[in-house]
Amino acid sequence: MVGSPVVARVMMKEGGAFGGEENGGLIFPEFQYCRDGAMAVAKMLEIVATQGRLSKVNDAIPQYSQFKTKVTCPEGKKASSPQRNPEVGEVRQDRHDRWGQDLL
Repeated sequence: MVGSPVVARVMMKEGGAFGGEENGGLIFPEFQYCRDGAMAVAKMLEIVATQGRLSKVNDAIPQYSQFKTKVTCPEGKKASSPQRNPEVGEVRQDRHDRWGQDLL
């Protein structure tokens, strides 16, 4: 897990329009840079008011899954990884069938 403060900092830096964590926390930067359950409910109600039933909208959303695993990597090799991002403490691995992220 990264944590909402880290997600918010990266969103501010990169100009992110929406953020979230794997635990379901949602960040709506147009209002504030922190998780907000009440805002998530308000956004869901907005979708229902403008687009109809959530089940109908949900059917149109692509389904993705997340695969997480830990890989042992000697300390000397971590610094040479071109995909390492020390700002958020993660190593990313792109694969043809999925995208993976390991937190350091």
